Amino acid sequence: MKLNHKLYLYSFLANFAWLKKSYTAKIMLVAFLGTHVPLLTLLLSFVISNSYSLEMATQVMIIALLATLAGTAVTLYALNHLLKPVIFTSATLQNYLNTKTLPQLPTEYADEAGTLMADTSQTIYKLNELIKYITNYDDLTGLPNRDLFRDRLHQILSQPENNQHLVAVFLLSIDDFTGMSHGLEHETTNLLLRAVAQRLSTCTTQTDILAHLSGDEFALARIDIHSFESLIKLSQVLLSTLNKPFSVEGNSIRITASIDITINNLNDRNSVDQLLQQAHIALYQAKQQGRSQYQFYSPEINAQLQERLTLENELHGALERNEMLVYYQPLIDLHSGQVTAIEALVRWQHPTLGLISPAKFIPIAEANGAIVPIGEWVLRTACVQTRAWQLAGFTPIRISVNLSSRQFEQPYLVEIVNQILEETGLKITAEGVETQEQLEYLQMRGCDEGQGFYFSRPVPADIIVSMLQKSSRQMEIIAA
Repeated sequence: MKLNHKLYLYSFLANFAWLKKSYTAKIMLVAFLGTHVPLLTLLLSFVISNSYSLEMATQVMIIALLATLAGTAVTLYALNHLLKPVIFTSATLQNYLNTKTLPQLPTEYADEAGTLMADTSQTIYKLNELIKYITNYDDLTGLPNRDLFRDRLHQILSQPENNQHLVAVFLLSIDDFTGMSHGLEHETTNLLLRAVAQRLSTCTTQTDILAHLSGDEFALARIDIHSFESLIKLSQVLLSTLNKPFSVEGNSIRITASIDITINNLNDRNSVDQLLQQAHIALYQAKQQGRSQYQFYSPEINAQLQERLTLENELHGALERNEMLVYYQPLIDLHSGQVTAIEALVRWQHPTLGLISPAKFIPIAEANGAIVPIGEWVLRTACVQTRAWQLAGFTPIRISVNLSSRQFEQPYLVEIVNQILEETGLKITAEGVETQEQLEYLQMRGCDEGQGFYFSRPVPADIIVSMLQKSSRQMEIIAA
């Protein structure tokens, strides 16, 4: 159906400025013209006729005009009220768009206007439900999202009848989810998360609130707590439930998860956001302990995390600010008392916090990648210092420098090490040589010594004796 042909009169009238914004005015104009034009034509023909006297014609015209005006007024009044369903429906739609107020349109009428009101009301209610679902529920798992979880938890915390109760929030996160998802297709990962949500749902009660917060994070709030032991048992049930293999698109996938638990007295006015923050703190601690662990929140954990965050911020730029130091620990020959080797150890001299233990800042540097430039600086500094001792007349001595696993992931590690050694005139011992290709690569790069499975696995002492004897014979042949 071509609506432009059906709306020609409506479109024509909309061209007039005084009619453009009022549908009622359009109806009134059409009604007025429809009732007056025929009458005026009749009266005009009556006036110009010679059949009646002027007095009689005037009297008839006045009576006809008054009757027409009265009839028109009644007609326009009735039309105006008959248009109320359309006007009311339009106003209701506009009010919903502006204020999200649901309509109160009547639905008991069966004509076109009644159908319009009923259909509009039903459509708005359905649209409102859809918007609420999209706003409050996760489209992947169908569980409440973070906003709805916070709202429901806030409602529970605000209820005066729950003053003497406790609420426990469990925050669950899949271990190494980022690494695992890189090895799976996107759709497979989504199916896995849906399966996780379904399994978690089997562990909940009617009063629990289960939500999918984001990514691999799920939250569960339990209000009816009988004992702390019941919380531990629930944590164990959740972990064991997720430890069972998942069948996704014909593939068997195993996962583990970490859980944090934070408990709040409903008497306490802690906000929901604070509860979730505490839960994330405990989750961090649980992940630090390894896979498939649960951890209760405590202020001590919070203090440790705050310290870590402070150190992480301060660690950025510490190398450029010359706050890093290299300390040296000697290896002593217990018989002669001589120094036979030295180990280079990095230290952080913070301007306000003092000397910071490597046990605190090394894990942070490992996690954020700062260990790579720090490790290279330690190697260079130790080699330069060793060369300086040699130039000062001291006997050359072996020095060891610890390298991080993150440094071994760098593609140019060997080149960097070789460059530093060439600059300082030192030699290097490479550990972990396992193949002929690795040996040839190290030889081409000027490496002096090597250790690894390619030469020998760890063996008993009697085999080492035979290896030492063979090495001695080779030395004698070379000397001869």
